[in-house]
Amino acid sequence: GFPIPHAPISVYLDYANPNPEQAKKNPVITKISCGGPTSFALTQQGSLYTWGYAFSGACGIGKPDETDCVPLPMKVNPVSGVNKLRAKENKPKLKCVGIHSVTGGGQHSVMLATLQEK
Repeated sequence: GFPIPHAPISVYLDYANPNPEQAKKNPVITKISCGGPTSFALTQQGSLYTWGYAFSGACGIGKPDETDCVPLPMKVNPVSGVNKLRAKENKPKLKCVGIHSVTGGGQHSVMLATLQEK
């Protein structure tokens, strides 16, 4: 693969030794978006992958400033932070049933998703 911040999801494919069975398991990308130094890929299944520089939580993974760079695409859990807040308020957890759109800027990311209570 290519360990650079803006490497596409296809870095998981081995071009020298193609494997048709592995290719079937790779996500089908339907939308690509960029925000400053961060990139996003939305799959046909409604999953979101992100990579790039994660300053101030721009990649949407973990806590802000937990990591400076996400060199390869990483799947985003869009409700992890929300569920931590809801647990403090004794509210039911949410689950994401689909991400429809994503965009970002210099130090932020925004997604449009459908959520349901578990």
